[in-house]
This record gives sequence, C-alpha cells and structure tokens, in this order.
Amino acid sequence: GAARDPPPPPLTVMSLAIKTAQNKHKQNEILMMTYHCRFHCDIDRVDGFNGRNRRNWAALRKVDVATPLPDGSSVLFQQRGIGTTRDEHGLLSQFIAKLHADDPDIIVGHRLLA
Repeated sequence: GAARDPPPPPLTVMSLAIKTAQNKHKQNEILMMTYHCRFHCDIDRVDGFNGRNRRNWAALRKVDVATPLPDGSSVLFQQRGIGTTRDEHGLLSQFIAKLHADDPDIIVGHRLLA
C-alpha cells in the first residue's frame, strides 16, 4: 500500500496584543502586553484549538514613574492575575521570560501597531 505521511506535530500557538502610547519625545512606548497561549493544537482538525491546555498572561506599566497607580488598583490587578511593572524594560523582561517558558511555535499578532 501507499505510505501515509505522518500527522503534523501538535503546535503551541500564541496570540499577542500590545498597546503603546507616545512619550513626551514623540516615541512609542509599550504600556500593556497580553497574550493567550494554547498548547497541543492539532492543525489538521477544525476543533484542534480545544479549551484545555491554555494560558493567559497580561501585564502593564505605569505611564509616568512618578505617578502612583490609582488606589486599590494593585489589589484588583493581583486578583485578576495582571502583572505590573515600573517601566517598559520591566514589562519586556516579564514578557521575554514568559515567551521563553511557553516556547510558542506560532505567534499571531493582534493590534501590534495600536
């Protein structure tokens, strides 16, 4: 009989969204990043993106380092699993650590230029 191709390996797919704003020097800075990662996706099946084996991550930074976050917001962010950082460098460091840990095969951008 004819040899069949082996099935494709399961993939890890990440959907990434980034929100930016211009600073006083008219340069874009990242204020918020979030992603949704699905593990063990079967790309040959319509329902290959099942509801199991997934992780969400979100983090934001203060717009102005000198201005504190609104009262009670830190507790609310913590309850909802939203990380906060002091600056853009901290935000990117958190994201790179998560990216390394989840090791996606495919990254889909969503509103990357917003």
